Amino acid sequence: MKILAIDDSRRALVLLTNSIAEAQPQAQVFSFTKPMELIVFAQKTPCDIAFLDIQMGGMNGLEVAKQLKDLNPKINIIFVTAHSQYAIEALKLHPSGYILKPVMKESVEREIENLRYPIVVPTLNLPN
Repeated sequence: MKILAIDDSRRALVLLTNSIAEAQPQAQVFSFTKPMELIVFAQKTPCDIAFLDIQMGGMNGLEVAKQLKDLNPKINIIFVTAHSQYAIEALKLHPSGYILKPVMKESVEREIENLRYPIVVPTLNLPN
């Protein structure tokens, strides 16, 4: 499982990535503080889930979500914010989830358990 995480606050990003790593230790987590760096990475590396801070300087998380959905319509978007007033606008993008800060392992687990697009892990067909 490949997971994107973005927050323009380094402190909040560390908390987010640590919570994701605790909830999904086998996942690859790619973290960013700059939206355009995340977009460029996502163009080259398909990912399953994106945890996006909504309120960031420059491009906000809602705009990032739109671009990610253009790249991969089945990406699971989980918005992360300290501001509940963005919920209505965020829901228009059909996210998989919405987490209020501070992010905790339990909230990450809950959202991953209820993804809009479940992650299908390919099975290995080993010869008998």
